[in-house]
Amino acid sequence: MAKSINPLLEEIRSRPGAAERIESHKDAMRTAIHLARLREEVDATQVELATLMNTTQENVSRIERSTNPYLSTLAGYVGALGGTLEINAVFDDRVIPLAAVENAEETSA
Repeated sequence: MAKSINPLLEEIRSRPGAAERIESHKDAMRTAIHLARLREEVDATQVELATLMNTTQENVSRIERSTNPYLSTLAGYVGALGGTLEINAVFDDRVIPLAAVENAEETSA
């Protein structure tokens, strides 16, 4: 008979800082999925994008996994894919464009 995993999950989450680390890892996975999906949407591989960004495939992978990349990094990533990164403040009754982030040479997250 199979045992429930819930007691093990509760034990792990009860450890100091564990819940925060788990959430951080989940956020990183969500970010990676979104950026990877964007890259795949324009039919580019990490290697192709790395060439366009003048960096390594490993760095593109790191950018995709980063939970809090610099805006300049995102702008460079999107720019290499042929797009422009825009920032908007969104309220219930309106959207206020704040800026289009210029593509940057820096690709660090």
